[in-house]
Amino acid sequence: MESCWRKIGFMQLEKIKLNLKLKHEDVLEIRRLINDGILQAEIAKIYGISQNTVSKIKLKQIHKDRGV
Repeated sequence: MESCWRKIGFMQLEKIKLNLKLKHEDVLEIRRLINDGILQAEIAKIYGISQNTVSKIKLKQIHKDRGV
């Protein structure tokens, strides 16, 4: 049970760090780049984030409230 709480805490920390790193304009630009066919791995390198984060932005699993 204790490790479960640690994992949840870590996931929350990652969300906080992500929200601090990407601005609203960045998220909109990432979605535009995805729609333009730029590879997620390339977008990730540009913004210094993981490809998994780009995928989550695309799928609106994170930054749901940030437009488009």
